[in-house]
Amino acid sequence: MPKFVIYCVAAALFLGAFPLPYGYYGLLRVIGCAAFSWCAYILFESKNTKHAWIMVVLAVLFNPFAKFHFPKEAWAVIDICASGFLLFIKNKLKQD
Repeated sequence: MPKFVIYCVAAALFLGAFPLPYGYYGLLRVIGCAAFSWCAYILFESKNTKHAWIMVVLAVLFNPFAKFHFPKEAWAVIDICASGFLLFIKNKLKQD
């Protein structure tokens, strides 16, 4: 996964912790689900299953179809933690 994509998704997730228009959060669900699914695939291919399963959980959490409803404060924490985890694991997401 290109590092530029990782940084863009991490920035979008971090911005999700702030009060923004509702449409942004719908877009964030689509972007987050796609990015975390892609990350999970890369990590499963590289036999890094522990981190891959965390990405699967995040992809399910951010999926735009079966929405999880949490208070705004909880989503802010989830967004920041997901952003931090994505930045933490960025070196393991290199594709050969």
